[in-house]
Amino acid sequence: MRGLEAAPALLGRGWQRARRWLGEPGSWRRGLLAGAAGGAALALSFPSAGIFPLAWGALAPLLVFLLSKPSWRSVAVAHLAFCLAYFGAVLYWIPRVMVVYGRMPEGLSLAVFALMLLTLSLYPLPFTLATRWLAGRTPRLALAAAPALWTGGELWRNYFIVDGFPWAALGYSQHRYLWVVQAADLVGVYGLSWLLAAASAALAAWWALGWRQPALAVACLLALCNLYGAYRLHGWEPPGESALEVALVQPDIAVAGDRDYYAQAYFRQLPDQYARAAAAGADLVIFPEAPNPYVFLDDFYFRTFYQRLVSDYRTPLVFNGAARRPAGGSFNSAFLLEADGTVGPRYDKLHLVPFGEYLPYGRLLGFSRPLVSHVGGFVAGDGDSPPLRVGDTPLGLLICYEAIFPELSRRASGQGAGLLVNLTNDLWFGDTAAPEQHLQMAAFRALEQRKYLLRAANSGYSGAVDPWGRIVRRSGLFRREILKVEVRSNSHRSLYSRWGDAPVFSIILVGVLAVLVGWARNVR
Repeated sequence: MRGLEAAPALLGRGWQRARRWLGEPGSWRRGLLAGAAGGAALALSFPSAGIFPLAWGALAPLLVFLLSKPSWRSVAVAHLAFCLAYFGAVLYWIPRVMVVYGRMPEGLSLAVFALMLLTLSLYPLPFTLATRWLAGRTPRLALAAAPALWTGGELWRNYFIVDGFPWAALGYSQHRYLWVVQAADLVGVYGLSWLLAAASAALAAWWALGWRQPALAVACLLALCNLYGAYRLHGWEPPGESALEVALVQPDIAVAGDRDYYAQAYFRQLPDQYARAAAAGADLVIFPEAPNPYVFLDDFYFRTFYQRLVSDYRTPLVFNGAARRPAGGSFNSAFLLEADGTVGPRYDKLHLVPFGEYLPYGRLLGFSRPLVSHVGGFVAGDGDSPPLRVGDTPLGLLICYEAIFPELSRRASGQGAGLLVNLTNDLWFGDTAAPEQHLQMAAFRALEQRKYLLRAANSGYSGAVDPWGRIVRRSGLFRREILKVEVRSNSHRSLYSRWGDAPVFSIILVGVLAVLVGWARNVR
């Protein structure tokens, strides 16, 4: 009993010591705590934890700290703590890829990873600096501009510096919140990022300034999103035009195999999986991106073997492989074999993986090397080839991490794609959260375009995503499977597929204008 009676006093003394250690509002220690707490909360909203409600307030601790008008040194500490916690916890699997598949020493892989995290921390830096600067002049204007500044940083990350890397943008965290994410067919994933950032700004305004109106405004927007989502989920159907029975083959082909291993995989295992899928009545069979030493168009035996196989079963096949370019280098391509075995059009990958499929700024960075030693030397396609077509259905192809770039699925939709098809090899990620994160981001492309997305992954997760973003079929990880799914193509064009990120750019422009207004007031 005496221990219980003494507990409040002990807790009080502990709290006083913690406050003394943290120092005054605006101290670097408070910045460290606020940044780390916000970054950790944001990271936990993504797989594998997937606690998505945390994302609605993850930016609030950092915003509240910035409103306390800390020194620029403290701002730098808070910003770095936030970015290292956020990006470091979400991308923790990258050093493993460099060590296992890039054959890089562990110490060097950690150093490269640290450099990558510092580079990624540049993208939200304008958000942090501008918010702190405005907080010293007009705190309410700072919070009004903050969501637009955050979203601008995400769009910058999508398009610029080493061809962009929009992995784990804020909006992706809400994939399980099906009612809200239906708005992605209007404003895309970055419009959802803005809404989440606005929720954090509203919480910060209530917490630090006692200003409740922003919270009410965000609550109204959230209610409208839920109403729109309920309508899309329960009162709308896309115009189905043709039904297809599709078989997604997951072969789980290893990276480190010798010639005999790949011969067995490509001349016994995969043909057997294709034959079983075709015999079961599939209208289309899809192979994933996978390690493949055979160049389809140049290897006569390999090409004619598959042409005979497909012509025997009369079932079209979409598969991945390399295609040599006359001017040098190779394309990472998706091929179509028609039902009679003839070679149809091919799609050449447009957005390559930097340091994996090619070395960016190769002449400037002569010391750089691929992070994955088994690939490299690829060149991007020009996008001029006609779409792959199965019967009356044009296919929108996305190879590997092209599925995390919204503009590429918009391009496919604009070319008339009735289905989206993603061929990928996530074996590099191992048994980590990365395959789940990759699947979650790919699912948003189905939502934004309101089309089925078929995903064939070498080692998982393969699956099908419906036009509402629901994962309706899904394989296991590191298993050999054949997933059969019935899908319907459609020619529907969502508003997002037509206008893209123009509304979000408009919102960002308003945020930039807010910063300029604050600067003008300061000059006065």
